[in-house]
Amino acid sequence: MPVARKLLEELPNLKIVHLVRDPRAVLQSQSHLGKCNTGHGGIEGCTNRLCIDLENNLVEEELIMRDYPNRILPVLYEEIAKHPIETSQKLYEFAGYEFTDTIKEYVFNTTLAGEGNTYSYSTKRSNSSEHVDNWKNTMNPEFRNYVQTRCNYIIKHYKYDLV
Repeated sequence: MPVARKLLEELPNLKIVHLVRDPRAVLQSQSHLGKCNTGHGGIEGCTNRLCIDLENNLVEEELIMRDYPNRILPVLYEEIAKHPIETSQKLYEFAGYEFTDTIKEYVFNTTLAGEGNTYSYSTKRSNSSEHVDNWKNTMNPEFRNYVQTRCNYIIKHYKYDLV
């Protein structure tokens, strides 16, 4: 986000999609990959760093939306996963492109067609909405509560449900 304003100033036709994901899901993933261990400041350090970054990004996003109307679009990762066709159509409209039947079919085949998942971090899913809330079942409740408290502003702003 810090570079976004400069790019919008220099490129008058540029539009930016600001992809946002629930911080609890991000931190659960980072923790699972060992990025929140004691060498990285533990749960608290990892959470604080992410929440500070997200808060700064949100402030910048709001300023850009004010100064450059219709040139930045915040999109929730969860909306892409749960409603891939509708969200893709919104993205195409924002960018000024036609959302054709061919594109709609591609999005459907990539996210909803029921074909097998190739890898856990694959971009192709048999059902893109199945994995998006896995963190709710796997995240340590103490960790979750800490994140919900520390990232409360972000969670409320983007209207994520408290668990």
